[in-house]
Amino acid sequence: IFIGRQLLLHMKNIHPIVLVGIALCVLLAPLLVVFGSGTSLNAVGVKVYEDVSYALAPSAERAYAYGNRHFDAKHADDYDIDRAEYFFNAALTRDPKFPNVRHQLARLAFLRSDFAGALRLIDEEIALRGTGPTSPSSYYVRGLINGYVGDYESAAEDYEAYLRTDS
Repeated sequence: IFIGRQLLLHMKNIHPIVLVGIALCVLLAPLLVVFGSGTSLNAVGVKVYEDVSYALAPSAERAYAYGNRHFDAKHADDYDIDRAEYFFNAALTRDPKFPNVRHQLARLAFLRSDFAGALRLIDEEIALRGTGPTSPSSYYVRGLINGYVGDYESAAEDYEAYLRTDS
């Protein structure tokens, strides 16, 4: 009874949405065990887990990892570019200089045919990273964008920069 009382007193300080998320996790956990991984129900459980975890301990690192989970997913149920974009933007908000987040957002913008936005984001990433470890693939992505919009000369320069820096 003492533990229950202490828990209730502590729960007064927790946001109601977090409490609902925790309750959903507790309710969905047995179903996830029964139905296993790779199912739509598992994907729902992962999303609830992410929402609760991020609400309890928000960080650029966590947001970026969750964004990558949905953008580079191995299972169709996990692939969700809207959710990936949400988490990448959350990472960018928490840490405007977080490595590679603009790169990922540029890839998403490219997929959505927002070529101007994709080019702006990848240019920002390259400017932030310079010739650092994340730039070779950013030059490659910028080459793709430039080639797709018909700027073949810039695309060729970007591919050459990619080849020079990718060792």
